[in-house]
Amino acid sequence: MAKAFQVELPVRAIFEAPTIAALAEKASPPAGAPKAARAGISRRLQRAQAGQLLARLDELSEAEVETLLRSTKLNQDT
Repeated sequence: MAKAFQVELPVRAIFEAPTIAALAEKASPPAGAPKAARAGISRRLQRAQAGQLLARLDELSEAEVETLLRSTKLNQDT
């Protein structure tokens, strides 16, 4: 739910709100702090994406990593 709807809900919310309508009500951001709730989700998604990128880097050879680093540096210099 966090990824699809940008809403953070504990698992128990599913049991406390057994209908779609009740769950939608629980998923609505609080009136006082909608941005704060989304910020936590955003940080968690960024950490997950960073983890995926690091895992992909582990699969690359040294030469491939060097090539990526050089091309990134060239793009930053221009």
